[in-house]
Amino acid sequence: EPYKTNWAVWLPSSSPKKTASIEHIANYGKTFIVGEGINGDYPSKRKNCRCGIKILMSNELKEYGINE
Repeated sequence: EPYKTNWAVWLPSSSPKKTASIEHIANYGKTFIVGEGINGDYPSKRKNCRCGIKILMSNELKEYGINE
């Protein structure tokens, strides 16, 4: 049975593209370890960030190229 992992996917911002951070746009769809982020950055770390996060289930890891 699938369970939540410590991996997540960076989801696009709900902000208009013209106001979304270029650095955050570059991370859309990338996976990261919860608590570590990507280069220390993660959704909602910055003030007014509206990026989303999806916690991956164990049965989704391979789909995202994660072999745990």
